[in-house]
Amino acid sequence: MKTYKNNPKGFTLIELLVVIAMLGVLASTATPIYIKALRKAQSVQCLSSRRSVEGPVAFFYNDHPDAPMPTILQLVSGEYLSGWPHCSAGGEYVWISEDILNPKLGCSIHYWEEEEEEKEEEKEKDKKKKEKKKKEKTKKKKK
Repeated sequence: MKTYKNNPKGFTLIELLVVIAMLGVLASTATPIYIKALRKAQSVQCLSSRRSVEGPVAFFYNDHPDAPMPTILQLVSGEYLSGWPHCSAGGEYVWISEDILNPKLGCSIHYWEEEEEEKEEEKEKDKKKKEKKKKEKTKKKKK
């Protein structure tokens, strides 16, 4: 009959499988958080880039008061912008509002996400207000 000696130099198969399973669980929980943070960073960078385009429009209208809303190409070629703005996620910029006093530039990817986030924030605020009112009513009834 063969006897096996305990080998203190290595790991058993079960120990290795346990470690690999733990790493898999950690990776599966960390990946969605990382992706969400990456998308948020891209959204913030896109917003910054869009705002940098909205500012030079005022300078364009100082030089050309009777002109219609300029295109981004006109702003770049007229040296109002130093370069072509780009979205870090690959979206395209379009004018949403052609109001001369308050021009709005939107991104084909992030503009709609921002609107949805704002709506969700408003819903959460409304829920909190309703809960607060309910608590106040119950306190008044108890008194």
